[in-house]
Amino acid sequence: MLCNMARHSTHDRLLAAGRQSIHAHGFAATGVQEITAAAGVPKGSFYNHFPSKAAFGLAALDSYWADGAALRAPLHATGGPAMERLRAHFRAVAAAGTAQGLECGCLIGNFAIEAPAAGPQIAARVAEIHRDWTAALAGCIAEGAAAGQIRRDLAPDDLARMLLAAWQGSVQRAKVEPHGLAFDAFFRALDRLLAP
Repeated sequence: MLCNMARHSTHDRLLAAGRQSIHAHGFAATGVQEITAAAGVPKGSFYNHFPSKAAFGLAALDSYWADGAALRAPLHATGGPAMERLRAHFRAVAAAGTAQGLECGCLIGNFAIEAPAAGPQIAARVAEIHRDWTAALAGCIAEGAAAGQIRRDLAPDDLARMLLAAWQGSVQRAKVEPHGLAFDAFFRALDRLLAP
């Protein structure tokens, strides 16, 4: 039992330290040596937990996506106006991004930028995450459209794709613009874009 606990702890330390390094410096710029040094474990132990750097990248993406489940909860909530739920979702994501440092951006967006060089498995996982996020947004938009709270002249999936692209663009701009400007512009446009 103690051996399994130590193994789990090393895995978690590698994942936490590596995810932080990748988020700050990018996947290509973060090597196994940097990950193990940040985790305080021998370099050889990395391969006891992850068969490759690509496998580690997938685990980092999955843990980041899983950690964001609470931020997506408003999209799946029952009751309440859809516009309020959409705003609540993006405000929660903005607050989380601000707390971890806007200069790092969104790990999902960062991986999307690096996806061609990171390999087909990572590119496929980023695309899957984008599909899941888009579907959650589209479901909320469809509810709002059915209730007359959100425009009906554009398909919910198209609006969701555009919103996600606009959000990721705002996150990229937030890395270099004065605090809050990119997000403020996003929220002003959100209301006007979705208004019936």
